[in-house]
Amino acid sequence: MLAICADKQERWARVRDDYGGRFNEFEDDDRRDQNEDFEWGQSVQKCVDDADYVYYNSEHLVVNLECSEDPDSRKIERILKDQMADLLPLMRDEGKH
Repeated sequence: MLAICADKQERWARVRDDYGGRFNEFEDDDRRDQNEDFEWGQSVQKCVDDADYVYYNSEHLVVNLECSEDPDSRKIERILKDQMADLLPLMRDEGKH
């Protein structure tokens, strides 16, 4: 299992507009999603704890979804590939034993 994480301030920067700038609502949702004990809940922290690999996505990368040829999308793809280069062989069990 692969967990993709980012620190709270980075996550807030990504969703600030969705919350209309109401950080307290974001924090309430974040706490709820991290520790949900419901069978159908996200239980984000448990998933991260159980992950085989943890990828820290701390870059604030913006993708223009309407234009696949956008220079930013190529830059983002290159950054992600570079960051995952060390993990992919391990996930494929191609690493040294």
